Amino acid sequence: MSLHSELGVLAGAGLRLANRIASPLDRLAAGSGVRGSSAVFVVGLPRSGTTLVYELITQAFELAFLTRAFAYSFGLPNISTRLTRRFTHSPAAHYRSDYGRIPGRFSPAENHVIWERWFPADPVLGHYMPADRLASDARESASRMLDSMTAIAKRPFVFKNVYFTMSLPAVLRALPGARFVVVRRPLESVCASVYRLRATKEERWWSVRPPFIEEVAGADAFGQSIFQCVRTSQILEREMRSLPEDRCLVADYEDICAAPRAFLERFDTWANMSLERRPGCSIPDSFDARTAASLPSADRARIGAQIAMLLSDRHRYLERVDTQAGATEGLTAGQGS
Repeated sequence: MSLHSELGVLAGAGLRLANRIASPLDRLAAGSGVRGSSAVFVVGLPRSGTTLVYELITQAFELAFLTRAFAYSFGLPNISTRLTRRFTHSPAAHYRSDYGRIPGRFSPAENHVIWERWFPADPVLGHYMPADRLASDARESASRMLDSMTAIAKRPFVFKNVYFTMSLPAVLRALPGARFVVVRRPLESVCASVYRLRATKEERWWSVRPPFIEEVAGADAFGQSIFQCVRTSQILEREMRSLPEDRCLVADYEDICAAPRAFLERFDTWANMSLERRPGCSIPDSFDARTAASLPSADRARIGAQIAMLLSDRHRYLERVDTQAGATEGLTAGQGS
């Protein structure tokens, strides 16, 4: 590990400790009067278009969202919501991002770390969490936080969280009012985009971790990228089938790019939350959809062959995931605070 990486790990550990120590103060700023809050979660594979969908929704509708400030004060969600509330009513339209990061201090941000206390990563299962692993006090604590933040913001929240992509039933169990926009993009394009990022940024690993990534620890960035995308998609597709149909809106990235306003009308009807439109919001007629076609044909063929191999092994992989989840069934995760 490089010195820069080591410093990053130390800084992250220090930030988590500071937030844990300060978190009791946050209760003094809690909101009240809201119970069983509804919220929308934008999920999907990394590089699938979730950031674009997140920005479109926050541009079009009067919904609350997390800003970059929460990345530093995630243990103080009530205080942070109060401090940023007035800055989130008219977010600037950018429609560009640096691998998920939208420019602007008060622009919509992911901040998955705010959920880590209830949905921690597992050494073997990664970011996949079976619904029955959530402790009851964790469910109550997560629900209280959302209720409080919603009461402070005086609007429902929309969150983007690709780390929840494999754990939709667990999220729904903790937050019964949750709804999910699942963004889909051709698997070949997603794999190509993740691999391009890994090669460009020389990242050892990036974003969501499906179960058993230790098995590809010795693989190159190409093999790890394909494993990450295919295995995450396999768990996502299975977990979606266990949810009520009205809780998931499946949206194709290329369709959204072709007609973003049509997608927003569809979202509004599906959400059924009596959402107010933001006055003067900026919604383009279309976006350029990026595909894997820009890759050399040899790279596309290589990606296709690797995807096919992992798809053929789907049933065995999911059985192993379930066996591992059963082996850790007695270990409830995400104790409340």
